[in-house]
Amino acid sequence: MFRSRLVLGLTTAGMLAAVSLTACGSDPDVTAASNKSVDVVAVDYAYKELPAKAKAGTQFSLVNESAKELHEFVAIRLPDAEKRPIKELVKLPEAELGALLSPKPATVIIAQPKKGAEIMPVGDGTISEPGRYIVFCAIPTGAVPQEYLDAAAKANGQKPEGVAGGPPHFVNGMYGEITIS
Repeated sequence: MFRSRLVLGLTTAGMLAAVSLTACGSDPDVTAASNKSVDVVAVDYAYKELPAKAKAGTQFSLVNESAKELHEFVAIRLPDAEKRPIKELVKLPEAELGALLSPKPATVIIAQPKKGAEIMPVGDGTISEPGRYIVFCAIPTGAVPQEYLDAAAKANGQKPEGVAGGPPHFVNGMYGEITIS
């Protein structure tokens, strides 16, 4: 239905294996101050304080300032040959977008609304491999947080079924790019 079905499936698969400013969401002039840790702030529907560049080994955390939306930070390394802007990539048809994405995210962080707890279903937030990464949130717009988490836990790596909501957050602009060096 939405071009994110594959992306949502990848996110859910990553979650279960271990148990998304306007437009782009990253500032091209901002570089992570250290390679220790970076707090990224999620709002409806963008990332704040998402650096355009960071050093390999940087650990990211996600602070969700939304009053009711669940948000996630999914980072997937893009192929070295891929040069198109992220804002163009998120508009690709599902099959074409899926062909670009590696089978496993580098990290997935989910944050509950109102600065709630983080859940790290893939990795610990650290991105270690140099390269260009797409960062996005594939949670359906308006999904009830606990309902989504419960459905994802039952989905065995597939798209959660029975979760009410609209298009994924990245369709609303919750995506960005980070270059890891």
